[in-house]
Amino acid sequence: MTPCIEVKGVTVAYEDRPVLEDINWTVPCGTLAAVIGPNGGGKSTLLRTLVGRLKPIQGQVRILGQDPVRVRRRISYLPQNEEIEWRFPLRAVDVVMQGQLPHTPWWLPFGWLRARRAPGEIPGAGAPTARNGAGDCGDRRPDAHEPGHGHAHGHAHRYGDAHRHGHAHGHAHAHGHAHGHGHAHGNGRSPFDIAMEALRRVRLEEHALRPIGDLSGGQRQRVLLARALSQDAQLILLDEPATALDATAQHDLLDILQELRAEGRTVVMTTHDLNCLTDCFDTVIGIRRRVVFSGTPEETLVPATLTAVFGQHVPILTAEGRVTIIGHD
Repeated sequence: MTPCIEVKGVTVAYEDRPVLEDINWTVPCGTLAAVIGPNGGGKSTLLRTLVGRLKPIQGQVRILGQDPVRVRRRISYLPQNEEIEWRFPLRAVDVVMQGQLPHTPWWLPFGWLRARRAPGEIPGAGAPTARNGAGDCGDRRPDAHEPGHGHAHGHAHRYGDAHRHGHAHGHAHAHGHAHGHGHAHGNGRSPFDIAMEALRRVRLEEHALRPIGDLSGGQRQRVLLARALSQDAQLILLDEPATALDATAQHDLLDILQELRAEGRTVVMTTHDLNCLTDCFDTVIGIRRRVVFSGTPEETLVPATLTAVFGQHVPILTAEGRVTIIGHD
C-alpha cells in the first residue's frame, strides 16, 4: 500500500543555511504521527515542506504517492496559533465553509457559498489568515496539473487568497460573500449544510455564528479541524495545536484526532507535550535538524533517545506512563 507520507533524503535550507538535513521518514495512511524535538529543531519546517510551502534543496517528498503540490486539495495544514490573524471579522461557520474553496469551479457565481444562511445571519467576508506568510490554515492553491482544476482568468480561488485586490494578509474579499459550492462532496448538499455537519462532528454546532475571535483557544482549533473535514482532507498537519490549551481542551482535541484516524485519515502533529504519546499516537519521530529516532512510542520514548534529541533537559517516561523532566549537568 502507498504510504501517506514518504520523505527520502530531504534537506531544507533557509538562505543556504540547512534547517533539516537528510530526513528519511514514512507514515502509513490512517495513522496518528507525532513530531517532537527542541525549539528550532525543524519541526515546523518539516510540516511546511510536507504541504509544499517549502521546497527541499535535496531529496524528495511524496504525499499519497505524488508531489505535495499536486495533492494540496487533500492536505489541510493548521499552523501555530500566533501565525493566524484571529481578529478578522468572520464567524466559525464561515471559516469551515471556506474549507470547500479547493473544490470550487471557476465558473460558479460569487456568493453561491453563502446561499444558505441561518435566520438572522450576517454575510461575512474573508478568513483568518497567516501572518507574514509563515503558514496559512491550510493553503490550497490548486495546481495546473491537478485533476478537475482547469482554471480561467489566471486566478486561483483559494483560502486566504480569493480576490485579494492587494490586501496585506491575503484576506479573502468577496464583496460580502465567501466563494464555494455545494457539490464539494458530490451529494448536492449546500456549503452551509456541509459546514454545519463538520461543526457537529467537533461538538461546536452551537457556536457556528460566533465570531472566530471570540472563541477559546481549544474551540478555535476545533473550528480549524472542522474546516479540514469540510475540505475532506486525507492528511491533516497540525503545528503545536495544544499550546496554551487547558487539560480539558487538550483531551477534547486528542479525542477528535483519534476519531479522524478511525475514519482512515492521517494526522501529523508537532508537540512538546509527551504525556499523550503512548496513549494516542502510533508513531513518533524525534528531530534535531536530522532524524534522531523514529518508531512507536514504546520503542522510542526511552532515556537514551530522548537525551539525544532534547539534550540537557530530558523528558523521561516514568513507569506510570507519565513524562517528567530531569536536568542533566
